[in-house]
Amino acid sequence: MFRKGLTIGMSALLAAALSACGGDSASKAGEKEAKGGQEKVALRFSWWGGEARHKLFTQMIEDFEKKHPNIKIEQEFSDFDPYFDKLATQVAGGDPPDIMSMHLTRYMDYANRNQLLPLDEIVQSKAVDVSDWNPKILDLGKANGKLVMLSIGNSSKGFFYNADLFKRANVEPPKFDITWDEFAAKAAELKKAVGKPDFYFIDDQSGIMDTFGYFNRQRGKDNYTKDGKLGFTKEDMIAYHQYWDKLRKDGLIPPAPLSAEYKGKQHQESMLAKGITAAVFAPGNQMKIYQSFMKDELDVVREPGDPNGKSGEDIGGVFLSISAKSKHPKEAAEFIKYFLNDEDGVKMYKDEQGVVASPKSDALIDPLRVPADKKIAAYQKKITPYINVPNTAPAGGNDINKQFGNASEAIAFGKKTIEQAVNDFFNEAGKILK
Repeated sequence: MFRKGLTIGMSALLAAALSACGGDSASKAGEKEAKGGQEKVALRFSWWGGEARHKLFTQMIEDFEKKHPNIKIEQEFSDFDPYFDKLATQVAGGDPPDIMSMHLTRYMDYANRNQLLPLDEIVQSKAVDVSDWNPKILDLGKANGKLVMLSIGNSSKGFFYNADLFKRANVEPPKFDITWDEFAAKAAELKKAVGKPDFYFIDDQSGIMDTFGYFNRQRGKDNYTKDGKLGFTKEDMIAYHQYWDKLRKDGLIPPAPLSAEYKGKQHQESMLAKGITAAVFAPGNQMKIYQSFMKDELDVVREPGDPNGKSGEDIGGVFLSISAKSKHPKEAAEFIKYFLNDEDGVKMYKDEQGVVASPKSDALIDPLRVPADKKIAAYQKKITPYINVPNTAPAGGNDINKQFGNASEAIAFGKKTIEQAVNDFFNEAGKILK
C-alpha cells in the first residue's frame, strides 16, 4: 500500500507542476556570470545508474567542458526507481534538471504535462544531427506529435543461451525465430542431454510482467490500455501461467523454493552464471555483464513467439530530454549533441545503455566493441523492424507488478490453482487501478 501511495503521490506532484505554469521558471542550473563577454552557463544533468556509469560520465563531462569552456555540467544520479521519484518531486517543485534521462515507460507523464521541451526545431536545423537514424527510432521519442526525447542507446530483450553447453550436449542451438512450442521442446531436449536432475533450462518467467507483455503483444494486446486499464483478459493470463506451470511440472524450470532462493540475485550470482540454468531473458545491454561472469560463451536469439501472432518485441534503452523550463536550451542541446554527434563523446559512451541509432556513430564504435557487444549490436539491428512501443504503465503499475509476482508464487508453491490466482490478481488490480 505504501508503494501505491508513493506512486500516486508522485503523479499528483507532477500534476501540481503543470498547474504551476506562469510561475518562476528559473532553474538553479541557470546560474551564470559574465566572463570575457561570453555567458557562463551551469546545466544540471540527471541520470540513473551506478558508480561505473558515474565514472564514465565524469570523463565525458570533463571532455565536453574542455570543448565548451563556458558550460559547466552538474551531475545528479541514483538507481532507476529513486531517480524517477526524485525527478517527479523536482518537476513538481519547479526545479527540474536541464537535461533529463528518460525511459519509454515514464516519459508520457512528463510529456502530457508539457514538461519536456519540443526538440523538432533542434533536429530540423541539425543543431543535433539525427539525419541518418532509422525513422522508427526517432518516432519513439515523440509524444502528441512532437519530438520530446532522443535515444542515446536502444536495448531490446533477448533470449540469451549458453552456446558452449549446447555444443557439449550435442544439441542444436535454438533458431532465431523460435516459437513457444519449439522453446519447450528445446528445453526438454537439452535437459535430457545434460542428464542432471538439478539442471534447468531457464529461470521461471511466470511472474515477470515484461515477459507477459511479449506474450500479450503477440496476441494483439498489451499489459495496459492507453487509458491505464489492464490490457489483457483472465483467459490470456491463465494461458500464460498454464504454459509456465507445465514447464515447471516437467522439471524444465526450477521448482518454487529454488526460484525464491535466487530471486533478486545479481548477475554474478544468477542461476545462469552458476550453471544451474542454460538461458535467460534479459535486455541486450546486459549480455556483456552475464558474459563477464561466465567462461562458456553466450549467444542470443529472439524471445519465443507465436507463429500465427504478431511480434512481441519492445524496446528499452535511454533517451535524453530537455526541460521545458530550462533557461539554456541551446547549451543543453549542445550537450545532447556531444553524446550523439561528437566523435570523442560517441567513442567514450559506446553502447553503455544500448546500441546507438546512428549508423555513422555505430561505425565509430564497432572497432571498440567487446565480442558480447558485437553480438548484441547485430541482434538489435536485426530485430528493430519488429519492435513495438508498449502502452505506458499507469500510476500503481509497480503494485500491479507485485500482484502479478504474487500470483505466480501462489501457483508455483501450490497454494492456489491458476484460476484462483488469476481471479485474485484481477480483484487486487481492480482496487489498485480504480
